[in-house]
Amino acid sequence: MTAKAGSSLEIPEKIKVDGAKGAFARAQSLRSIRIKSTKMTSGSIARGAFSGTYKKLQIIIPKRKKSLYKSWLYKAGVSKNAKFVLK
Repeated sequence: MTAKAGSSLEIPEKIKVDGAKGAFARAQSLRSIRIKSTKMTSGSIARGAFSGTYKKLQIIIPKRKKSLYKSWLYKAGVSKNAKFVLK
């Protein structure tokens, strides 16, 4: 993803995501991620997939998957300053 790419990313509910290492690495223009899917697994988000992204990234996640998704996203390189919003 380049600096000219969009500022938001949405993962639909019925999508099962398979992670790609470094998929969104260094995408500074990425400001928000909305994850509607509840079918993701620990291998869905690759390590380093979000490394180097915007430090105050806003991530919207399902309430019932809060702790799992947060831990997986931190391992994927999301900053500790990221804001998690529960929906």
